[in-house]
Amino acid sequence: MDGSQGSHLERQKTKFKEMDALNVSVRFSPDVARNFARLEAFVHDSPHFDSGLLLNLQSLASGKSPPLAEIIPEMAQLARETMQHVQATGDTRAADALLDITSSMFEPNALTALVETPSLRPGRK
Repeated sequence: MDGSQGSHLERQKTKFKEMDALNVSVRFSPDVARNFARLEAFVHDSPHFDSGLLLNLQSLASGKSPPLAEIIPEMAQLARETMQHVQATGDTRAADALLDITSSMFEPNALTALVETPSLRPGRK
């Protein structure tokens, strides 16, 4: 690696700041939200799909912006629960909807990070 690449990487590194993942929310594009809604339509009556996760899936489908700390493990749980539903019912449409969710997340502007900033109160810096 030449020196210019190394210094570019160092500049990139200094632009990042650690933040608590509970203070960073994720907003999904309308296309991703529609795909969440499609999955929800296939699993909403399933006894093989966790009811708490179903509520979260409905929230995602409605366009809510969950904290990053919640959405990462939730995506893994969505995959697991969806595949349990597919194995139990043979309904591969749910698997297709899950694939559409993950595929749509690679599209430009599919995700936006929303960083919570503390409000400044009078007299505080």
